[in-house]
Amino acid sequence: MRAIRLAEVSAAASYTALAGLVLVGLALINLAAAVPAVAQTAPQDEAAPNLEFLFEEVVTLGATVHVGNTARGGRIIIPITGGTFEGRDVAGEVLPMGWDWQLVRADGCIDAKADYFLRTDDGVVLNVLNTATICRRTPSRSRARSSRNR
Repeated sequence: MRAIRLAEVSAAASYTALAGLVLVGLALINLAAAVPAVAQTAPQDEAAPNLEFLFEEVVTLGATVHVGNTARGGRIIIPITGGTFEGRDVAGEVLPMGWDWQLVRADGCIDAKADYFLRTDDGVVLNVLNTATICRRTPSRSRARSSRNR
């Protein structure tokens, strides 16, 4: 079992928003030693979201389960076995009943979906669903991006 300290989580400070907007990036846990992901550029006419720190999680993980290869890529599951979270207005535990399901695609990108539960200190249980696509910066992607920005 390994413990991972996740980056700060930003979202509106309410339990309702917490359930829908928790941005913990569990998909990145398996890539802890990797280079930063390639960010997408937001359209110029969209205003940046107004976010505030909500809480930080420390999550324990089970051993990676290699499910096997599919036509779309390699599948792995990382069990979420517990942990804690704490912030200005909320704290509690990460329940030991979740997972991070990943598809490692042929292009090197990873499609990830995490599904897990938090229980606040006052007994509220929240189901958190995170989805992400993570693409490591590679020399070919860097060249393609720089040629688009000329």
